[in-house]
Amino acid sequence: MEELQRTYELLEDQLSKEVFLGLVKYVFTQRPEIFEEITLSEEQYFLTDIFDFSIDECIIDGGAFTGDTLQKYYELSGGKFKEIYCFEPDNDNFYKLSENVNKIKKTSGDIKIYNLGLFNKAGKVYFSNSHNSAACIVDEADYYIQVTSVDEVMKTNKVTMIKLDVEGAEVETIMGAKNTIMKHKPKLAICNYHLSSDLWKIPLVIRDLVPQYKIYLRHHNSKCWYESVVYAKL
Repeated sequence: MEELQRTYELLEDQLSKEVFLGLVKYVFTQRPEIFEEITLSEEQYFLTDIFDFSIDECIIDGGAFTGDTLQKYYELSGGKFKEIYCFEPDNDNFYKLSENVNKIKKTSGDIKIYNLGLFNKAGKVYFSNSHNSAACIVDEADYYIQVTSVDEVMKTNKVTMIKLDVEGAEVETIMGAKNTIMKHKPKLAICNYHLSSDLWKIPLVIRDLVPQYKIYLRHHNSKCWYESVVYAKL
């Protein structure tokens, strides 16, 4: 309860507080119509009412899937950005990501893709390998993947935005990006619906790393619990 209260109080605007209370209310009531009340837009991550974007963006796309998020930013920016780093550990998803990147790479900024997961350090972890958007790190499986951290890959680059949809590994990935976040203070768009505790843990972890961040919460699915995103900026 103390952490829930802390999270509520640190949220920047009234809409964020209403979304937060709506999600908490759903846990107790299981009324799906709550999602219609707290969803303003199904579009997510690149919210121009919260963020400003420039031609010099260097973006981390954690959980790139087949390139859907990349395509959204390409359309928003008109292909004008510095760099986008896409991380996707699932082999089938990565193959489709590669195909989609090849279609747009000639008319855009630099796009780099990695058949890796993001986590708090480099190594191997068990993986569900479900070949869809829900493929995720698990405690035990017959399959494993290689993972790395944002800090390991982005040692010298000035990151301007980090987007994470990594199926429950968001907190660990944030900690693997803590040096990057504390140094460059990039815009953040972090999914916080995969684990119930992420609703309050992710905002608190972000604020602990950079106390100056303004933190917002939006929900982007009018039908169900999925697609809540924590946004942070200076």
